[in-house]
Amino acid sequence: MRRRTFIAATATATLLPTGVACQHSRPNTSATPAPTPPPKSDAIPTAFTDTPTWPTINARTTITAVHDHYLCAEAEIKEALTLFTNGRCPVVVDVSNLTTYAVLLDQKGAWTTRKVEMVARDDTDDDPKVALTTIFVGPALLDSEYAYLTLGALTLSSPSTENIIGNSYPDSAACPIVILKIRLSDGSIQNSQTVSDHYQVNSMSDLKLSFTNDQTSIILTGNGNATYNSTDSVADYIALRLSTGDLSIQFDAHSILDKQNISVVIPCGQALTFRLPLETNKAIIFLTNNKYERTGDVQPIIVRDDWYYYKNSSESLVGAARHVISGQEISLEGDWENEVRGWPRIFSGQQTNITWQDQHDSSAIAVRTPGTASAALRWDGTNHEVPNGACTFGDVLYSFYGADASSSTSSRGFDITSISSGKTIFDAQQSTASSGEDGAITPWGLVAFDFFYSATSWLEDASPAPASTASSNPSSPTPTS
Repeated sequence: MRRRTFIAATATATLLPTGVACQHSRPNTSATPAPTPPPKSDAIPTAFTDTPTWPTINARTTITAVHDHYLCAEAEIKEALTLFTNGRCPVVVDVSNLTTYAVLLDQKGAWTTRKVEMVARDDTDDDPKVALTTIFVGPALLDSEYAYLTLGALTLSSPSTENIIGNSYPDSAACPIVILKIRLSDGSIQNSQTVSDHYQVNSMSDLKLSFTNDQTSIILTGNGNATYNSTDSVADYIALRLSTGDLSIQFDAHSILDKQNISVVIPCGQALTFRLPLETNKAIIFLTNNKYERTGDVQPIIVRDDWYYYKNSSESLVGAARHVISGQEISLEGDWENEVRGWPRIFSGQQTNITWQDQHDSSAIAVRTPGTASAALRWDGTNHEVPNGACTFGDVLYSFYGADASSSTSSRGFDITSISSGKTIFDAQQSTASSGEDGAITPWGLVAFDFFYSATSWLEDASPAPASTASSNPSSPTPTS
């Protein structure tokens, strides 16, 4: 039996005319039937397909958001090979019918979408290498009706003949950034908004995109790693709140900071920190409500889900959090500073934060919900197996385990645990299910290593672990007191 313990706890561009996991070997993919709909909208999956449902071929993909039976991702698309370097562009996918819409350009250079085919990893000979635009895919959001995608478009002086992977561009390379609002039902673009005229392309992965808690607005921040001197052009920062209705800009931090000649900022989630002119003091501005304040002895950590996490340097680095809207304050306990810093690479609408930490020869994982003093669950890697993957769905935590070191088989399994009680409610033995550090769950399936695996059964169809077993097992989790 596996042992695990939960501890209580210089190229610039103009935008064309308008109208990015864990390292893991990608499995061989083959066409699979569309997934079976879950029995209800909040059903908890207990098993998944052995092979990915999407992509339907062995293709390069990076999933950026998942909600219900929809995905946002970056993929290499056949129809994009003559438009974009390597055919890479944003896509919106309906896995219920295996339909993929790609963001492309029409003949007038306006953004458009189209049902498309993907490019298999081995079909590199089909790329004509004539594209004069490179697309940089940023973070995405999904609600029940729309996808919100961020992307940058860099115009090239000549086609790229190489496959450029990662941050391979010079620091001076910058391009405009846009947000597109796409209707999920038909893949059509509803609105677009340019959010930066000049943002460093190597900093796309640093963009932070989130909903406000009422989902009426979107907050986008990014530093751009700008350099400021007489010879380099300025790659500007982004600090915006936009309406989800029409993507109109409700607040731009430049409207306040430019008046004070402040150009160097440090984004921290849904806020920015900056140094006041002619002062040693710093200040923070909250993009949720436009307010800003001097930080004094307070050192900001991050603002996420309307909670402002910080430490007080004058009081032995005591940690605290304040709700930006209500003003509620809490003191933070445990290894709070590491546990509140995280930001999900894949948006799934889950506010629970999972952090992975190295501790000497072992590792630890903490699960913390917004506005709580301490972690709800925590693994201590000392003498106990730590999951190699974890993700949350509502009040349940999926923790994925690899093969037992003492076993001759290569089986995997996962537990489903109640975050609020700490009790294991289901223990599954499955040969393939695993999520890594960037997994996500919906009632329709599992996102793992940038692939989507359909759910094949749900908790109400399965026999959960008996309550007596969970309570008597010494390795079962216990709730935070």
